[in-house]
Formats: sequence, C-alpha cells, structure tokens
Amino acid sequence: MTDPMILVLLLLLGILLILFVLYMGRMAFRHDKASSSTKTKKRSPQPSDTVSMNGIERLIEEGRIDEAVEIYRTVTGIDEYAARDAIARLREQKMR
Repeated sequence: MTDPMILVLLLLLGILLILFVLYMGRMAFRHDKASSSTKTKKRSPQPSDTVSMNGIERLIEEGRIDEAVEIYRTVTGIDEYAARDAIARLREQKMR
C-alpha cells in the first residue's frame, strides 16, 4: 500500500475508535442512571414496618445509630444520606 492509503486507514481506525469510546461511555452513563434511580425508589409502607420502626427507635435510644440507619434504609428503600437525616430527626424528637 502507498503512504496516503495507510494514512487514510489510520484516520478511519482512529475515528472508529473514538466513536466506540463515546458509545461505550454513553451506555455506561445510561446504566449508572438506571441503577441509581432504582436504588432511591421508595416502597409503600408495610405492616411489618411498625415493628421495624420500634426496633429503630430502640437502637437510637441505645446509641446504635449506624445500625438504625441501615435498618431504616432497608425498611424504606432510601439512600444512606436521607436515612441518616431521618434518623437524626427521630433522635431529636426522642430527646425532647
């Protein structure tokens, strides 16, 4: 092959590589967005949640905040930041 043909082929390969990287980045972004939206989905309250909330209140009274946050997250299905905020509010209510 001649030098100009090699340059054209290298240019085409470079363009294909760039398009592939952009496509894979876009697909990864979609995956992250889809998985994050399912993590923060709240579910409707269940009858067993009352028992869990009593347990959470007991953990707060015992000072076992991290465990209370994890159980609260399991019960409500919210993220850790929101769960910590809710536990802090419950703790403040208990101190009054």
